[in-house]
Amino acid sequence: MVIPFHGISSAPVLIPERVKGGDRRAQSAFRPHNMSNVVMQDFPSSKGESIPNELNATGDGSFSMKIGGKNQGNYHWLTATDDQESRFASTVHYFSNPGPAPRQMLKQSKLPLEIKPVNLPREHQRFRANENWDFIVLSQGKPLANATVSLETSNDTTATMTSNASGIVSVNFPDDFAAFAEKHKGHDMGHASHGRKSAQFALSVEHDNQTSAFNYKYGEDAFTNKSIVPAVGLAFGGSLITGFFLFRRRSA
Repeated sequence: MVIPFHGISSAPVLIPERVKGGDRRAQSAFRPHNMSNVVMQDFPSSKGESIPNELNATGDGSFSMKIGGKNQGNYHWLTATDDQESRFASTVHYFSNPGPAPRQMLKQSKLPLEIKPVNLPREHQRFRANENWDFIVLSQGKPLANATVSLETSNDTTATMTSNASGIVSVNFPDDFAAFAEKHKGHDMGHASHGRKSAQFALSVEHDNQTSAFNYKYGEDAFTNKSIVPAVGLAFGGSLITGFFLFRRRSA
């Protein structure tokens, strides 16, 4: 279950939408929020410079993308720019199909003002609550120091932080799922819960009359709803076995 933004964020964001029909492993759709007259581009993972593809707008205001052929999967970086070139939005979409590593694509400057993760979660991983991830703020491709970065989540958490001399902010993702569930207990959020929950987050920055944001999803703490008893038992059992063999060696 992905808990969406409920109109709380004023940042320019790109929200994924359900794709109707077709192969969902090879296509996706996004809707810009808090932006108007948008141009969207897709930067695929690439061994060299990523050449962007402009996305087509559908009749309902969303934008669709589709991959085809071999080695076009892995992470794709999506950007949106308004007609005044004053508001920018970024997000990523992961295709499970094979594709080049995203390192070069991630390093590439794509917008006049941007905030982006220094690293992306590997396959089958994600941003998680109680984990620290570094993000970098760039203006004209150069690190922006002392920039105020705002964090908003669809679990109602807000926070601010300041970039260091290298433009880096370290984000500790909030463990706010239980508090959100308790706050909205008894209310139908319109989503069925299947497996681990995840929520949306947005990191935004303002500079020189421009606003840029990166949004994506994060999940619960890796140990949420997991018992530590089996792990403790295994560790204790391993210690007993190690001690037994050490005792035998010393006795011999």
